[in-house]
Amino acid sequence: HWTDRITDMTADVRRGVRRELAAGIAAGEGIGPIQRRIRKVWTDIPIKRAEAIARTEVHNVSTRVMFDTYNANRNVIRGVEYLSTLDRRTCQICMNDDGKKYYFERDPNVASRPFIPQHPRCRCVYVPFTRIREDLFGVSEKSKGKFLGPVERASDYGQWLGRQTAATVRGILGKKGSELFLTGKAKLSSFVNN
Repeated sequence: HWTDRITDMTADVRRGVRRELAAGIAAGEGIGPIQRRIRKVWTDIPIKRAEAIARTEVHNVSTRVMFDTYNANRNVIRGVEYLSTLDRRTCQICMNDDGKKYYFERDPNVASRPFIPQHPRCRCVYVPFTRIREDLFGVSEKSKGKFLGPVERASDYGQWLGRQTAATVRGILGKKGSELFLTGKAKLSSFVNN
């Protein structure tokens, strides 16, 4: 629970927030109703902060459920890929992890993967990738174009950022960072402190 990291709430409020989060999520409620539930038990919390807690905790639960589903279907799913939202609001941590793949056969619990959400309001997700078609259907990678047509390679954050205007890159990485990135003197991963 992300609520465990919040230091400015009493133990009673924490229990109440967790109870309301669980009830809202179990009832299938959206962010707005869950945020209102939080504000019922933590009455002096600002609306935006309650919304951030609701959004982050719902994302936490949905990520865990998705990952358990992927893990239970290893006969088809080979692993998961970290996907970041490709826009100006993406943080440097999430930019750096975008496109990384984690394989079940190498690490059965895929424990090496970053935990999502990595921070409040994180918008990243894990998407599954399947075993190769040859394993499943006897269709080789060489012949898949006959069945599926051309397959375009997906972009990771660094590739996406490289296609943006200099002004957009400057808005994301700053003046010095954008100069280093655009001239190839620095990779996107060099802007992150892990």
